[in-house]
Amino acid sequence: MTRDEIEELRSAMRLTKEQFASEVGVVVRTVYRWLSEQKQPSPLALLRLRQLRMEYQEVINAQRKLETRRKRLSFRLVDNEEEGG
Repeated sequence: MTRDEIEELRSAMRLTKEQFASEVGVVVRTVYRWLSEQKQPSPLALLRLRQLRMEYQEVINAQRKLETRRKRLSFRLVDNEEEGG
C-alpha cells in the first residue's frame, strides 16, 4: 500500500494519526514512517490496512468523486475569468 493510499484511508476514516495507529494496531511513530516513506507496512499491518480499506471503500470513492468535481469547477472558474466572465 502506498503512502497516498494510507493517507487516503486515514482521511476517509476521519482519524488523527494517533487514532489511526491505534485502529491499525501500531504505534504512531510507525504511521509517520509509512507516510514519510521511510518504512513499508509489515504483512500483518498490511492485512489490517486492506481490511479497513474494504470497509471504507465507499467513503474513499465518494471523496474521489468530490475531488474530481472540485477540480472541474475550479478549471471552469479559471476559464470564465480568462474569458472576462
